[in-house]
Amino acid sequence: MAAHSIPNMFYILRKDFKDSERREILLTLTELIPIVSIDHAKIVSALKAQDFSDFEDCLQSECAEEIGGFLHNHTECKRLRTIKNKSNKCR
Repeated sequence: MAAHSIPNMFYILRKDFKDSERREILLTLTELIPIVSIDHAKIVSALKAQDFSDFEDCLQSECAEEIGGFLHNHTECKRLRTIKNKSNKCR
């Protein structure tokens, strides 16, 4: 999971959970899913992937690639493979 997802979820969960509950939820999540940083190369690759419908999804994909992960949407995966063949990045 891309690192920026954690603060986003912390913010989203504020409506339904106390601070301590949000921290517990997200700590549990980090035990289940590796957290990957977003660096310059990932951002540039995602920005260059013009055929990708969602920039944040492309960043998630770049992070997933680092840990050997994959997207759950087969159609999007096929489209990403096409992009990768053009830019050698975003799968």
